[in-house]
Amino acid sequence: MKLIKCVSNEMHGNIGEAREKIRKAYELKEADRGAAMWFCDMAEAHIKFNIDGHNVVEKLIESYKNSEGYKRNPEYANGMMDAWKAMHADLLSETAEVRAMIEGFE
Repeated sequence: MKLIKCVSNEMHGNIGEAREKIRKAYELKEADRGAAMWFCDMAEAHIKFNIDGHNVVEKLIESYKNSEGYKRNPEYANGMMDAWKAMHADLLSETAEVRAMIEGFE
């Protein structure tokens, strides 16, 4: 669970970074289109990193479900999966907001 929380925190950080980058892109849009596009691309990249993060967490959960620890205490693993679902829902909500800013940049 600690590793899942760690990855989740990094993913939240990526969303925050993406939000900062896309805001900067909007600030620069009139003054320097090339720099603005670079910041927009950076925002997009931070969001894309989270796709890999989601995959990492899913693999961690699957790995744990196949472990002896899970067999001894399946309630813990089920609770871990429920916690991840809540964290995942928060991440998706935050991502949607930033994604809309990125998609509306053009």
